[in-house]
Amino acid sequence: MTLARIRRRWRARPPRRSAALWALWMALDLLPRPWAEEILAGLFMIVGLARPGRRRAALAWARAQRAPHPWWLAARVCGYLGRWVARMRTLGFRRPEDLRANVVLEGGEHLAAVRGAAILLGFHLGPHGAGDLTLRVIGVPVTFVGWTDRAAVLGRWADEWRLRGAASALLRGRAERALDGRALHGP
Repeated sequence: MTLARIRRRWRARPPRRSAALWALWMALDLLPRPWAEEILAGLFMIVGLARPGRRRAALAWARAQRAPHPWWLAARVCGYLGRWVARMRTLGFRRPEDLRANVVLEGGEHLAAVRGAAILLGFHLGPHGAGDLTLRVIGVPVTFVGWTDRAAVLGRWADEWRLRGAASALLRGRAERALDGRALHGP
């Protein structure tokens, strides 16, 4: 990675993101996949078990599952959030094709059967903020409605990513409340 590209990525940091966290994202993104995911899972596991409130909640959930080793299950639940964050940030993926090779679309026939626009609610079962990008990479046209800081993240990506992750008509910052409903008729 060139010094100019590192500077461009650093300048893309949103003001609300801490400099230390942004430097961590940049460093983890240099690692081959899935190292960043494994490191973040470990960090989130440690932090989750170190915080009394999270530890109690994770252990209560693990015991409710009747896990033979509730501490281990609680630790893995805390670590899952780190995996989620790594996937949301697509850490370690160099090209859209790398992401496409790691995605399995189940139920694609339902999307193909829709004539015109459809509304997909959620992406709550996976990394939020990346569901629309993943669908775009596999060829599904998407208009994202909601908040994301993708504009800042795009600074780290090559041009081929920017084309996939470009902001759609309904993409808004948190402060913006007005949405133009005309964009719901299709991307």
